[in-house]
Amino acid sequence: KKARAYPPAPDESDATVAQFTDADFRSIAIPPGCFGDRPNARDIQSGAEVFGASPTVYVTRDPMLTADEAQTAIKLANQWADRHGGWTTSRHYSVATTDVPLTSLPEALPWFNAALAKKLLPALASRYPAAAPKPSKLRVLDCFLVRYRAGEQPSLPTHSDQSLLSFTIALNDPREYEGGGTSFPTLGLALDA
Repeated sequence: KKARAYPPAPDESDATVAQFTDADFRSIAIPPGCFGDRPNARDIQSGAEVFGASPTVYVTRDPMLTADEAQTAIKLANQWADRHGGWTTSRHYSVATTDVPLTSLPEALPWFNAALAKKLLPALASRYPAAAPKPSKLRVLDCFLVRYRAGEQPSLPTHSDQSLLSFTIALNDPREYEGGGTSFPTLGLALDA
């Protein structure tokens, strides 16, 4: 189901990597010793062989999705939850999220796959060329919309994702909420997506 939902980016997307420059990103170096083979203490899952001696987290300076795309995704997820008795809460074993898998929102897949091919995967490849030299070779392992609410699920415990590369996109405007962001404990920062 996932392979059909997220087809590979076309080879032409490989040429779009150059559209992204250092000016498009805020970069935050991860201190030595915060990654590697210590599963309970690491912020990233690989070491110097993929990310170099000084791994870096990148935050885009401009949104990767338009405000209309973000609002459409939220609307579709809420409509799905209304039809199915709520958001899912048991899809992930170790770190359960309150979410809706994007594969459950077929109306969102065309524009999301276009964003993957034109922006999201090329952006990852531009920042992590050793791990992802070509967007056309990257595959989506999982994609879901998470809902955080103060009285329900305000955050997740510290964890490492199951994939080599991950991205988080805030769908709500940061002026709509307090707090938030993806926390990197060793950096002492929560970074806005």
